[in-house]
Amino acid sequence: MINTCAFSVHRTLSFYFVSIFFGACISCSNSLKIEEVKSTLVENPLIVSINFSGGVQGDAFVQYWPFFSDNKLTTQTSYGRTRHSIILMSLVAETTYEYQIYLKNGESELTSNTYNFTTGKLPEHLPKFDLVSGSKYTFGGFIMLRKMDAPGSQIILNSNGEIVWFQMSDSVIFRPFSLTSDTTYLALKGTNEIIEMNFLGDTILYLNQENSAFDKNAHHEIFKDEQGHIVTLTKQEKEFDLSKFTGSKNETVVGDGILVLDSDGSEIWSWNIFDAVDVTPSQELFKFRKDWSHANALSKDTDGNFLISFRNFNQIWKVDATDGHVIWKLGENGDFSLSSNEYFKYQHAVHVNSRGNIMLFDNISNNNKTSRALAFAIDDEANIAETTLVVNLPDSLYSFKQGSVYFIDSAKLLFCSSMSKKIAVTDLEGNILWQVNSDQSFYRAEYIDGHDYL
Repeated sequence: MINTCAFSVHRTLSFYFVSIFFGACISCSNSLKIEEVKSTLVENPLIVSINFSGGVQGDAFVQYWPFFSDNKLTTQTSYGRTRHSIILMSLVAETTYEYQIYLKNGESELTSNTYNFTTGKLPEHLPKFDLVSGSKYTFGGFIMLRKMDAPGSQIILNSNGEIVWFQMSDSVIFRPFSLTSDTTYLALKGTNEIIEMNFLGDTILYLNQENSAFDKNAHHEIFKDEQGHIVTLTKQEKEFDLSKFTGSKNETVVGDGILVLDSDGSEIWSWNIFDAVDVTPSQELFKFRKDWSHANALSKDTDGNFLISFRNFNQIWKVDATDGHVIWKLGENGDFSLSSNEYFKYQHAVHVNSRGNIMLFDNISNNNKTSRALAFAIDDEANIAETTLVVNLPDSLYSFKQGSVYFIDSAKLLFCSSMSKKIAVTDLEGNILWQVNSDQSFYRAEYIDGHDYL
């Protein structure tokens, strides 16, 4: 059921009838029947509930499709009920859909008449998307984005570049989000607010300073690890005597850290960059004191240790998840020998890809105004970093900050070019197969495989 008291960052979901259809009552000897069929639209015009009676307890599901289309979608099954309320998602605005109800009780099965409903208009303040002519590639999944400007929103696109799901927020929201294995998404609403929601608008988890021990300033990244713990980047502060470098004797320098929380918001483990490395007072430290290291991505390596991206260092660090020591540094002035073409700058979205390699979005490749995907195979024992993937983007997809790249499948990549306000799918040679242009920028784009979340 939809929780009508969802956390107030999202609009309350309230039902109202948009159309009612009383089809012919279809029945059989055991009173199995389909009647009182109503299609009900929540305040969100892309979520519809089909409500009906089956006469006796039974199992039911709905098949639905756009008018004059053979592309049928099937809902999850509602089990063992007399009255059913089944949610339809993956809908496109201002579109007429047809649907049929399938009902089963023991050996008895019924199929309803064909009914229809029409979805409403999208809110005007949602981003606009334009599918670029020539984008012939289609994919079976979806693309999730997060709009940061007020009012904030979460958005999912299909391969036609159409919005098929969204949730609104009442205010500006922070950029980090991630999909979970529980078919929910986890996000930062603010520096001290963590929220987990499902795609019907239910608040699964909400943590802040008032209801938990979560008192750090979080930023840039949040995800659930294999134990179900919440992992995020945090701001950390330390005072230095920078009086020799035009600063004060008690100058505050802002760095970064890692925080692991349980579902109650209690701290499981934390890490502080100032405890992990010796920091020498300098003019450069004073210059960047308000954001010295600028961590912008955090993930886990295959062995469970952390990978953290420092934009200001042009480096990726591997940090031991037990004692916090720095295992290695990859990149400029790092621990691995790299050729001039293998260095990266202002990198984002660092993670382990489906091939087991460390992949990143290289914002400024080779000091040119171009961006690319870059991946490395790391041999920790031999201290070797081998480049396994280089996919250069055209100048039109250059993004000097933010951005992301992830595999869709073994031969396709999903790019978010934040500053150009474009989302693209390419092959491994960098040929653009699919692209949408928007009137707004997005921090990253994540791929949803299939209909698991919708």
